[in-house]
Amino acid sequence: SVVLILLQQDGSGRLVTLGSDVASGMQLQTVVSRATWQGAKLVDGGKYALLGTTVAPSFDFADFEVGRRSDLIPSYSVSRCDHRDDERAIEARKRL
Repeated sequence: SVVLILLQQDGSGRLVTLGSDVASGMQLQTVVSRATWQGAKLVDGGKYALLGTTVAPSFDFADFEVGRRSDLIPSYSVSRCDHRDDERAIEARKRL
């Protein structure tokens, strides 16, 4: 399983746990809106994950920017992320 960290322009954020255990609240996929920073972290015990991204309607490298964790941390507090996440996401948040 993977915890996806989504950071919005207004400084808010949310965590989404991606994985196959849908009954426990994990999601198989999610939509990341435009102008959202995203990052991912394996949950404890995870060894690997294969993730993919589909972009619609199109992708333009002029709109793409690689974020640096050291630049983003001062602007975003993971503690401000939406707390509706399952316990695995909350535990992963503490270690970020």
